[in-house]
Amino acid sequence: MNNLNKSFCLRKKDFFFRKEIRSFVFRRTKISSFKKYIITKYWKKFCVNFNYKKKKNFFYKKFPIIVDIGFGDGKKLIYDVQKNVGINFLGIEVYLNGIINCINKCNYYNITNFKMIYFDAFKVFKYMLEDNSIFKVQIFFPDPWRKKKHNKRRLINLMFLSLIMLKLKKNGILHIMTDCKIYCKNIIKNIKFINFFKEFFFIENKYKFSDCNLNIFTKYESKAKNKNNFIYNIIYKKI
Repeated sequence: MNNLNKSFCLRKKDFFFRKEIRSFVFRRTKISSFKKYIITKYWKKFCVNFNYKKKKNFFYKKFPIIVDIGFGDGKKLIYDVQKNVGINFLGIEVYLNGIINCINKCNYYNITNFKMIYFDAFKVFKYMLEDNSIFKVQIFFPDPWRKKKHNKRRLINLMFLSLIMLKLKKNGILHIMTDCKIYCKNIIKNIKFINFFKEFFFIENKYKFSDCNLNIFTKYESKAKNKNNFIYNIIYKKI
């Protein structure tokens, strides 16, 4: 297993953006022998390594692409992937255990329309994704960094929203969920600076994206519901 770290980013020094302000805290991950086996055997099948070149073809079939940022353990995302075989899903995550869990499930269910990138979402959008190529971007319960001194760490700022706008196709959807009222107001305030976004309450499109199972939640969505927190759905369309 000595070559394990050479193939993908498993150590802090492997993250090229380590000197910049990040929207997450790097956690050194201990992985079992079984997880190492999953990584070495299936990583290339389900994961795409970060690089600084635009990538035109993440998938074998040319279906619309949904990008999910910060999918955590992937329980909700895997459900959506299975229910939408006519859509390609690209998951971006910086926590290795969530990646490994999804790799294992993808292999078990023989999923072919889902790829993952283990890297910083901002860098992936900036360097790997082509402009006007994404059907939908979804960010569910990003870290709100509630303390004022930590606000600068928030992923969703004016710069990142502008980058998302460039990558979305015309009529593409941006869907954000959060239970942090202050963060919600800040996101909407920043979106209003971008003239190409229009508030969009009801998603209706020819691809018939299905996420209708009300019993499947993300980890932090479940926590918000258990605390009876109000959940803000921020949905905009690129015009």
